[in-house]
Amino acid sequence: MPMIRFTNSYMIAISGACLLVTGCGGDEPAVKEKPVVRGIVTSAIECADIYNVDIDKCQKAIRGAISIHESEAPKYNRLAKCQAAEGAQRCERAGQTDFSRRLQAFQMKFSDPPTAVPLYATTDSTAGFISLNDTAVLMDQDEIKFSDHAATIAEQNAELPKKGKGGAF
Repeated sequence: MPMIRFTNSYMIAISGACLLVTGCGGDEPAVKEKPVVRGIVTSAIECADIYNVDIDKCQKAIRGAISIHESEAPKYNRLAKCQAAEGAQRCERAGQTDFSRRLQAFQMKFSDPPTAVPLYATTDSTAGFISLNDTAVLMDQDEIKFSDHAATIAEQNAELPKKGKGGAF
């Protein structure tokens, strides 16, 4: 059987043709990750109904947010101290003897699994909520959808006295 000899230029031409046929991977569209949806809800039922998420996953996320609230929200031994620090009409009883910020809603992040963080009344008469670290989540932020009930509470927060005005006894 005769032996076939390939020249370098022949091998380069064949390699180039293979690359043209198969491509080098650079023209493939980049896989875009779905943006994570965020929303403000006041209950697991809202979470499940509005965002079509399993209610057990919503309940687990909200229980996590409540645990964060219970362990990290500042505690005060008197209502007057709480209102002086947090503002009028923004405190609730926390256990038998303490008071803390009133938990109002949850900011949900609909990843897998969903997560939630606790939200509280704003302190500057704006329509929205604040997080434990006082980051504002306001109604005019288009990227975050408020449930109807959360929107009602957020609007009521705008009617509360500003922090430091008329809150402490």
